[in-house]
Amino acid sequence: DLSRLAAEWVWETEAQGHITYLSERVKDSLGFIPEQIAGKTFQDLGVFYTKGGNAHIVDMERPFRNVRFKTLDKSGAVRVLKVSGLPYYNPESWSFEGSYGICDDVTEREQNIIALHEAKEQADAANAAKSTFLSSMSHELRTPLNAILGFGQLLESNPEEPLTEAQSTGLAQIMGGGRRLIRLIDEILDLAKVEAGQLDVETDDVLVAAIVEECREQVA
Repeated sequence: DLSRLAAEWVWETEAQGHITYLSERVKDSLGFIPEQIAGKTFQDLGVFYTKGGNAHIVDMERPFRNVRFKTLDKSGAVRVLKVSGLPYYNPESWSFEGSYGICDDVTEREQNIIALHEAKEQADAANAAKSTFLSSMSHELRTPLNAILGFGQLLESNPEEPLTEAQSTGLAQIMGGGRRLIRLIDEILDLAKVEAGQLDVETDDVLVAAIVEECREQVA
């Protein structure tokens, strides 16, 4: 029997839809021997449904291909099949006499697809939460920074109490570090734009010596 060599299992029905033949492969998929299912219809065993999950009625008098079918195996677990079939007509009277076709057990594949969708949804949710956190954190960091830079500006512009040279140098470091931190916060906010593909890159001349000197002073 060539049907034993196929991964799918073969079925046949008579005109009223009752199953008259099943290949031995049905036992590998559902746990039943063919004799336990013979005489039943597909409607007795489960339900056809569309890719969107809606119940679907299959016209056995017309060819159909890869229609999803949900049923239970011998242990009571849900199995998902893809059923394809062709009608058989009497060559003399052209009356409909039944259908025949194959069933492919795609339970594991369907479960993997569902798992992938769930993993993607979880990843998207985590990514959205990260972006929300970065945005919120960046705005919260601005509040104390505004106080630091604001009072620093007051010290710089206070003519009544001029700063010593050492104080001016320290204040310059405070102001410079604060401005760098503001730029860093802006760059954190730009991460959301990167993920959305909306970041505009600008090129500009850079004074390398000035940057190196700024880093040297900060480290010192």
